[in-house]
Amino acid sequence: MFIVLLFLSCKSESNDEKAVRQVVNSFFQYVNQRDFKMLETICTNKMKKNVEQFKSFGDDLVQYRKFEIKSMNVTGNTASVNVKSTDQFDNEIESTWKLVKTKGSWKMDLFKTFVTDEAEPFADERIYMPKKDPNTIPYSRADSVF
Repeated sequence: MFIVLLFLSCKSESNDEKAVRQVVNSFFQYVNQRDFKMLETICTNKMKKNVEQFKSFGDDLVQYRKFEIKSMNVTGNTASVNVKSTDQFDNEIESTWKLVKTKGSWKMDLFKTFVTDEAEPFADERIYMPKKDPNTIPYSRADSVF
């Protein structure tokens, strides 16, 4: 009987894991609904600075079409969650979220995000700028041939 209970306890998700999963779900729900007051309720003071930045985007804040928790590690009062999401522009975004348990509830504390399939034409910061040729006549002073 002990082996059966051990097997069942390993299979089921802990209360902390369920609570962390709920915070992740709430984050996407609140962002998509632009419900910043509720978003602040699931954030630490450090994370609330990011919420202020989200507010500044107003209706231009990106919305998420879908998300998936790729992995979760809950240790004591901290959790690390890897999330893959897709925004309204079909950008795939991978994030690592850090959550902390304070006063019995889980809160978002920090996240690091990067776009995985972005086709940014100016991603290389080494932009080529040709040297000025002193013999070239600026366009504004050149005669038009048209």
